Order: sequence, then C-alpha cells, then structure tokens
Amino acid sequence: MVCRTFSRNEVAELLGVSVGTVINMEQEGTLKRLKGVPGVKFNRRDVYAVLNEKEDDLVQMKRLIDTQQKTIIRLRLIIQGMAESCRSAVVKAEEYK
Repeated sequence: MVCRTFSRNEVAELLGVSVGTVINMEQEGTLKRLKGVPGVKFNRRDVYAVLNEKEDDLVQMKRLIDTQQKTIIRLRLIIQGMAESCRSAVVKAEEYK
C-alpha cells in the first residue's frame, strides 16, 4: 500500500529543509496539516505540489544566474572597450601638447 501521508520529518527530508522550516510552512499556510489522523501528517499531493514548486523555483533561479553571468561578461567587455578608448584619447591628447 502506498503511503498517502508524510510526517514533518519525512517532509523535511523530501524538501531538503529543516523540520523548523516545515513548521514555518505549516504556519504560513504553504502546507496544510491533516486533521483527524494521529500525529502531524501532511497530504502526499500537497507535499509533492510544494516539491514541484521548489524545483520550478530552482530552474528559474538557475536561468536568472545564467542571464546575470552573461550580462556581467557583456558589461566587462564594454568597460574594457571604454578603457581602451580612454587610453587612446589620452595618448592622442599628449601627442598634441
């Protein structure tokens, strides 16, 4: 039989977070505690929904970091070009003296 509920510890392990974070998620309403069952249990579907959300957030974060790194490279190239232009201008200005 497939387990249809998870304990706080199991949720924490699945999500890769601390039990305290699971408690915070419960208090914030991100995870709803099941009523009428012994102990603190969470519905499997709810936990997997949070897990999928977390994975989506990680994918989005990786995309943002990749975009940021590409932007940094472009900006460095622009700055290098500007620095070279400034050096050339200084050399030309000194030639006219």
